[in-house]
Amino acid sequence: MADPDSGKSLADIEFCTDSVEHVAIDFSDRQQRYVVNFTLADAAAEKLAQVTTQYVGFYAPLSINGEVISNPVINQPITGGMMQVTGGDTIADVEQIVQAARGRCTLPKAKDK
Repeated sequence: MADPDSGKSLADIEFCTDSVEHVAIDFSDRQQRYVVNFTLADAAAEKLAQVTTQYVGFYAPLSINGEVISNPVINQPITGGMMQVTGGDTIADVEQIVQAARGRCTLPKAKDK
């Protein structure tokens, strides 16, 4: 397993609108912040499962317009086509993620910092 403190990260896997079947804002009582829940189409779900299986322990930055808005560590493979992203402290922050998902958003490919 890669060490998240090693500086290794992921970048540049692109998911377009046809990859995202459903996106919704929620509030996580456990994390005390807004989250965005994604359901991906089959092909995107398979790709995400492959990448996250291969890169457990790596960072997975989510970028919008070149700005990293969330940089979680992949703790385990993301299978089943569903994922949750934390992306800010305000509803405006997560609405930006939703709008990007309805247009173009980026999720990562293997890359060292």
